[in-house]
Amino acid sequence: MNAIYSQLDGISYSKKGNSEKKIVFLHGYLESKEIWTEFANFFSNEFTVLCIDLPGHGNTKAFSNNHSMQFMASIVKKITDFEQFEQFALIGHSMGGYVSLQFAEDFPKKIKSLVLFHSHIFADNDEKKQNRNKEIKLVTDGLFSQIVSINIPNMYANFNLQKFAEKIEFSKQIAQKTPETGVIAALNGMKNREDKTEFVKHSKFPFLFIQGKFDNLIPFHENDIQYTLNKNIELTVLESGHMGMFEDKENALISLNTFLHKPF
Repeated sequence: MNAIYSQLDGISYSKKGNSEKKIVFLHGYLESKEIWTEFANFFSNEFTVLCIDLPGHGNTKAFSNNHSMQFMASIVKKITDFEQFEQFALIGHSMGGYVSLQFAEDFPKKIKSLVLFHSHIFADNDEKKQNRNKEIKLVTDGLFSQIVSINIPNMYANFNLQKFAEKIEFSKQIAQKTPETGVIAALNGMKNREDKTEFVKHSKFPFLFIQGKFDNLIPFHENDIQYTLNKNIELTVLESGHMGMFEDKENALISLNTFLHKPF
């Protein structure tokens, strides 16, 4: 079965499968829905799968110079409502995880379960905000290519750089297609997002965190507290960097498949 690619009000997404059980995949910063193609293919045998290009990424237009998490969550709501997804598992990679948390807070009745894939619940600290401002300046100075050449390899574990050279090139090609307005809007949105510790602590959703043991962007042991906030939280640790859907695909699929088939 081929995926159906659609546009709604400038928002690009794909749908695959024909089941009452639903999954929505969200990508991260400098990515697109294409990172989830293999996962959509796998899960579409049992689920209807939506993969959405977040604002300013992939084939979705940029709407402003600041895409807040609330705004991006509203875009996800628009698409899922249009496709009549009443309740679903929401899976977000990195920035997509931040959007997923905001969506779950804003529209809790839509969530069956929540998966943060190489993501976390905390707001940016001062150092991270400064780094995002530096990236914004690089973009405005016409040096976006530097961000791509540095950031993309850093998303993979150091020992995987040669093994996944083709995937790194694939990731670079996706990143290079991201319009500068979309890059700046995402950076502004991420640096101003809210901490979700209290929300997660009191949530009733089943949570799965999938983290990389060798993640250069979100060091595994710096976020230990988030895994113990709630009895509904599960944790899977991959032998990967920040791109476990490629670097440790088999174990990522096993973890997701097991979680999604639990009787929540």
